[in-house]
Amino acid sequence: METPYLGVHQTGSRPYQCARTPAEWERWANRLDELLEAITETESEMIAALRQCEIDPLSTLLEPMFQPVGLDAKQRDRLVHVIARIRKHWQLEKCASLVPTKGRAV
Repeated sequence: METPYLGVHQTGSRPYQCARTPAEWERWANRLDELLEAITETESEMIAALRQCEIDPLSTLLEPMFQPVGLDAKQRDRLVHVIARIRKHWQLEKCASLVPTKGRAV
């Protein structure tokens, strides 16, 4: 059985999490949430640097290229919730995304 992890690995031209089926998405999103929460203390200097530079790398994960094809609205909403919660916890809500949002709210 595969152990879920946060890493993004390339498989062909798409990131690893894109290779996951929609059925596996909830497990991946839960593990992402757990791991981002877990690194909050150990990576506090890195998170502080993100705040200081006013950049938010987390919202990049909301881009369609980082999601498997076939996700339903509930599955997408789960990731939006995870990213919003961690952005708030890390105090990145006012920071700019690394990817332009093209008019949509993150």
